[in-house]
Amino acid sequence: MATRLTISDILQNKKDGKKLACLACYDYITALLLDQVGIDMIIVGDSLGMLALGHLTSSEVTVDEMLHHTKAVRRGARRTLVVADLPFLSYQIDMAEAIKTAGRFIKEAGADAVKMEGSTPYDIELVSRLVSLGIPVMGHIGCVPQPKYAGERAFVRTTEDAERLLDSAILLQGAGAFSLALETVPEPVARLVSRSLRIPTIGYGSGSGCDGQTYKTDNLLNRSCGAAPRFGKAYADFTAIFQDAVKLYMRDVKDGAFPSVDPMLSFDTNEEEAFQAQLDMSPKVFTP
Repeated sequence: MATRLTISDILQNKKDGKKLACLACYDYITALLLDQVGIDMIIVGDSLGMLALGHLTSSEVTVDEMLHHTKAVRRGARRTLVVADLPFLSYQIDMAEAIKTAGRFIKEAGADAVKMEGSTPYDIELVSRLVSLGIPVMGHIGCVPQPKYAGERAFVRTTEDAERLLDSAILLQGAGAFSLALETVPEPVARLVSRSLRIPTIGYGSGSGCDGQTYKTDNLLNRSCGAAPRFGKAYADFTAIFQDAVKLYMRDVKDGAFPSVDPMLSFDTNEEEAFQAQLDMSPKVFTP
């Protein structure tokens, strides 16, 4: 079995100038397949609310749901580093409760790290507290999906915005975050932030200047019913492959071509003849 990647390995990639390839997924088999091809990091994102559970937003996801899916991903990801999102309102209200929740993702679900949004003084203190307790943290700044701080939901559009973002990145690094997710940040700004930090940046719609990239596996495969992000693309058309396969299956079932005969389940020749004779003598209960 390959050695499991560590936080030190992720940091070394930054030092060596090697890009990190990350993907979001939410289930065992997808994690297993990603692990087998050598993906560096899997993020169990709260986007599972929409893509796996059918919610309208990521804010509806609960801690228990995130724990459940993180456990499944961990079982499949035997080498890959696994990062779990802390869901909305699971860490913003009370510091002690936030620490307890983050600890559950490490102890119960087997995650290697947690990811949390924001860069307020409270967020910075929380990151510092978690890291001091041995819980690695990935920060998340730029456009943040969880609607907790309206100001942070806006895109970076001005020089002042860019300066604030860089300040936030430096503060999160100082608090001990091992990496930062930069979501939909203009490429020049993301490149500047990446060059200014010792820790790797993971871009989502922030251009190629980041130290790594993350993307949703469902979008990569065109397995999502919603529109793909403008910055991304589908590398395969899973939806078409899946629906074509189901149509072929339905046709074979209706035509009697599925299932095929399993020779392991066949009678011995003599037993089959005896059974058929007995069947022929039995009254028919139903005639279509």
